[in-house]
Amino acid sequence: MKTICHVTTVHSAYDDRIYYKECTSLSNLYNVYLVSPKPECEIKNNKIHLITIRKYNNRFFRILCGGFISFVKVLKLKPHVVHFHDPEFIPFAIVLKLFNFKIIYDIHELYYAQIRLKKWLYPAFNIILQYLYNLFERIIVRYADAVILASSGMIEYYKNRYASCYNRKFEVINNFPDISLFKRVNENNSFSDKFTLIYTGGLSKNRGIVEIIKALEDLDDVRLLLIGTWESEEFHNYCKSLKGYKNVNYEGFVEFDKVPLYLAKANVGVCILHDTENHKISIPVKILEYFSYGLPVIASNFDFWKKVFQNSCIYVNYNNIEEIKNAIVTLKINKKVYKEKSENALHLVKNELNWENEQKKLINLYKKVTGEL
Repeated sequence: MKTICHVTTVHSAYDDRIYYKECTSLSNLYNVYLVSPKPECEIKNNKIHLITIRKYNNRFFRILCGGFISFVKVLKLKPHVVHFHDPEFIPFAIVLKLFNFKIIYDIHELYYAQIRLKKWLYPAFNIILQYLYNLFERIIVRYADAVILASSGMIEYYKNRYASCYNRKFEVINNFPDISLFKRVNENNSFSDKFTLIYTGGLSKNRGIVEIIKALEDLDDVRLLLIGTWESEEFHNYCKSLKGYKNVNYEGFVEFDKVPLYLAKANVGVCILHDTENHKISIPVKILEYFSYGLPVIASNFDFWKKVFQNSCIYVNYNNIEEIKNAIVTLKINKKVYKEKSENALHLVKNELNWENEQKKLINLYKKVTGEL
């Protein structure tokens, strides 16, 4: 079996896309290694070999030290393919290409747009960083053996930017859920005696957390389950000061494989992201995980989302508290609307938006890169 190595210096070792989908899918055909920050607890998996590096809290040390140490570990491993997931590893990937390694760059989001939103960067340095990223991206796209886009929403941007090589180098492998991991664990689909909303993921201002909580102010018969990590203690304290927080159950960070336990307790999923450039073209896996449990979703009214998720959501303006509140009430009291959205969600994720279809594309891409096709 040929050896392949996934590399991340940013994501968790058990990131759902990297570990549970890509590495797991490839482990039946290849000898799979994953270089990543050391997790608190390791999952024993004889098919995926975890090679850990130190987890750096300081961004500068993470980029330089984490990247260099990962580079050295890859060199020692000598895999047939190096599949990396973070833009900060691009310089090391370019050097690996000089050593004749097969390179795959997995682009999870529009990084140039993400850099623009980094408020901790001085404006001048932000511009320089955007320029450097665009420069390094052009180099790696030119010399990489393949480039993966994690969302079909990125096609237009990259097709325009790299028209001459797009059809030859790029493959869209959407971050759809592996629905086999989301088997119903509890038929009692309720949380205590209250209608329950659920949000899973990063808890930050641009994820619509404030708006969701404010919509609950007068809905004392509705509960919100929050699962994830707060962007800061300051933001957490602000949210706790809101009147609607009395209806919030904060469960903290939950390991990926435990999320179904909470989805089973919910009635509706919420994903009301702000209209950043990245959000508008993303396909949030959390929405599809909600769908896999038959949960209707209250979602931002982005045109791309309406096209992808179709009639499985109630779409709202992310900053309109009244719209969000009305959507909650509608799903709570209108059983016909609830059933229609629930059935549409299940149908969509079972028949179209699932990892089984994307897995086939990933395996075919690897066969091309390794010369097996």
